[in-house]
Amino acid sequence: MGAPLRTIAVLVLACAGLGCADDGDDGWSPGERQRIPLMTGLQLDWELVPHRLSLLELAYRQHADASRGTLTARNDGGSFGVIPGEFTSFDYDLQVLDTTHLVAVPGSLELEIPPAVEHPEAPFEAAGELLLPGAALERVQALTAVLAGFRLGTDEYDAPPAFETDPDLPYDPAFGYTTQGLGIRLGAPERRGAQVAVPVAVRNSLGLADRGDMNAAIPEAATWLRVDVLLLGAFGAGAAVTTGTTGYFISGATYGQNSVHQHGTEAEQRIELSGAPGPAAAAFGITAFDLWLNQEGRGDPTCVVQSDPTNYEGEPISGPGRYVRELAVRLGEMTYEPASGRGEALLDMYLTNSSPFKEVGNICLEARGEAVMVQYDDPSTAWRYRGTVEAEAESGQTETQEVPY
Repeated sequence: MGAPLRTIAVLVLACAGLGCADDGDDGWSPGERQRIPLMTGLQLDWELVPHRLSLLELAYRQHADASRGTLTARNDGGSFGVIPGEFTSFDYDLQVLDTTHLVAVPGSLELEIPPAVEHPEAPFEAAGELLLPGAALERVQALTAVLAGFRLGTDEYDAPPAFETDPDLPYDPAFGYTTQGLGIRLGAPERRGAQVAVPVAVRNSLGLADRGDMNAAIPEAATWLRVDVLLLGAFGAGAAVTTGTTGYFISGATYGQNSVHQHGTEAEQRIELSGAPGPAAAAFGITAFDLWLNQEGRGDPTCVVQSDPTNYEGEPISGPGRYVRELAVRLGEMTYEPASGRGEALLDMYLTNSSPFKEVGNICLEARGEAVMVQYDDPSTAWRYRGTVEAEAESGQTETQEVPY
């Protein structure tokens, strides 16, 4: 990401069930067991064809009694998201840890990404600061923030934008836009008195494609990204935070129908995390991902962006933006060796426009991401839940799934 615009701070008191402050008492002390819900991955894919990104949400909320949670999933996909038989499948990879040595504070920050014409030096980017209450975290020795989900919206305006009622090229922002990638990055938490600040940076690159009205709206369009965060603290001897990164390319030289875009190899996805030897357990999470699609200076330099010269109506309208069939950011095969303090994980970041009907161009994708390992010395750690929560939803419908544990 470049130099994002608009740094804002928002205090979010969203801590029910995870040991947050109540009437001056943080409700938690070292040695008490907590249930910590950690997202380790998310994925969505359309059943039939790729679509625009419009209203997209994949989020999880633990209930106040910490005995269950709710997954919320939605993907509208523009005007053609409602074709018969079309729906989205969602995966949310979740680990619920039962431990005496971790405490978590959840919160969310929504950032408005301004129109590209207002921010040409770093278009489609924004940054902010999430402020969370820190009472439950006063005694922790290690602190980090991990991604818990997100919600993307393209029609959150207080009043309709000018392009929606343009007599020549009206465009409904609720239909969304073809993409050139998106990203979320969480910075290192910083204590500020009774609060903890988490830097949040986002990018939602809108990409010109085969629709004249959409292309005309893109430079003037704002979008919104809500980032769901879990502030995670570990206490006791050996508590520590270690981060690691990876990056790789996914390229499709040709396109047409049913193009196969391979995921990164295991070697490319692998993140090695070298912690200190000794602590009995470790927790893992995702702190950042960036998907750059068909953007100059990004991706394999040998991959040449190709697009259909005309659109579905035979008009000479095209561009590097793509409809999306599948999007994934998943952390898998997490291992930890207490004796050496070494951890490993595979970070799979993926986007494809593969279609059984017609693809408007190829993909030259660069994927970069960061994961974190939190060490803590609790040999009694157990999993209340460890698996993938699955959901399906038709366009325009919100699906919820209850997860007991």
